[in-house]
Amino acid sequence: MAITAAEALPGVHFFTPEMEGSMRGEMINEYEKLNSEDQKTFRRWLWANTVVGAILLSGLIVLASKSPGDKSEATAQNATMHTQAKLPPERASMLPSR
Repeated sequence: MAITAAEALPGVHFFTPEMEGSMRGEMINEYEKLNSEDQKTFRRWLWANTVVGAILLSGLIVLASKSPGDKSEATAQNATMHTQAKLPPERASMLPSR
């Protein structure tokens, strides 16, 4: 017999879809109680957070979409320097330099 989270933790209240709807209504109610200047400030704050979030999400998508086979110029230079450091000086001078 499976036990639900609500049964396992009787003192803890979990969100239900009904609660979410009522919370949304409470948030709108609070917003409507604000004076026009505070509403304007809140809208600016919300817009700024949306822009910052979109920029961060874009960066995350770009980083995630880079395939592991892609090597940047810095990575290639680092690999070349690492290889040259292991070779004796006479052999390292034969490697092509970039």
